[in-house]
Amino acid sequence: MNSHHHGHVHHHGHNHSHDHNSKAIMLHLLEDILGWIAVLIGAIVIYYTGWFWIDGVLALAIAAFIGYNAARNLIGTMRILLQSVPENVSIEKLLSELHQIKGVQDIHDLHVWRVDGSYNIGSLHAVVSPAYKNNESDMLSAIVSLMEKHKIQHPTVQIETDALNCKLVAC
Repeated sequence: MNSHHHGHVHHHGHNHSHDHNSKAIMLHLLEDILGWIAVLIGAIVIYYTGWFWIDGVLALAIAAFIGYNAARNLIGTMRILLQSVPENVSIEKLLSELHQIKGVQDIHDLHVWRVDGSYNIGSLHAVVSPAYKNNESDMLSAIVSLMEKHKIQHPTVQIETDALNCKLVAC
């Protein structure tokens, strides 16, 4: 018989909303500001030197800067949409440390993903030795604490005593 415990921890000290949207808006505003600065610098240079080509150089520099930052923002947004593992979480290290918790026999169905630019969610199934069944709440606390240490702000843990009864063992 499986025992199911879910550990949920939710902190409100982060900014869920629109991290990538905010970056896109800031890039748009920065583009406007850089455009005005380029017009002023270009006008002054052209007025005093007659170098009409400076206008094109400044426009290309601004376009390259904006294009680079917009591409980075788009890639970050795609990583969130594809629910990839956040760059600041090492699955291998997390698994290694989880297996070191006394009484943990196996970890499976481990998934970590990012909801927005800064909030990580993780879920896993932990198979515990039957000898530690009475200490499930301590094991749950240890696992949740370890997940939080690995920058997973919203951990969900399912404690099991028999991996063979889990339909998700192959995950």
